[in-house]
Amino acid sequence: MNHKGISYIELILVIAIATIMTGLVTITIGLVNRNNVSKGATRLESGFSHAKMLSLSKNSKDGCITIFQGDKGVSYYYGSDISNVYLIANSTCSVVINIDGVEYIVSGLNYYTFFFDHSTGSIKEVKISEDGGASYSSTIQDFTCEISIVNQGGGEAILKLLTNTGKVEII
Repeated sequence: MNHKGISYIELILVIAIATIMTGLVTITIGLVNRNNVSKGATRLESGFSHAKMLSLSKNSKDGCITIFQGDKGVSYYYGSDISNVYLIANSTCSVVINIDGVEYIVSGLNYYTFFFDHSTGSIKEVKISEDGGASYSSTIQDFTCEISIVNQGGGEAILKLLTNTGKVEII
């Protein structure tokens, strides 16, 4: 007998295999997105720790860290040294800075500079610039701050700045 076409069992097997493959791809993409967010949070936590250490070192003039939107994603640099820029998160992620309940999305020419006290290492103020760092539009002192890194494909990390000690916690 010469049967042409496919049976229902063959069709069901093909659909089952396609469903399993789609599920695996979805899980993999989710893991990659969460990994990007986690790495970004760790990079930023390390960046704040390094900036604090620089501020406490002798003869240091660079006791700050600046967060901004770079060519490849949200980035930061220390002090006034814009030649060494470090990537926080790629362009699939957004970074939101919550200062005293007001949310600021890191984008365009907005720069957020956190200044450390040279004697205690505490974060004494944040200056917000809306023109690429040329001038500050506002300065906030004695504040609470959380920084969220959110991936468009899923995944989020939140960093809490303990301004009185200069430490950063990933929560």
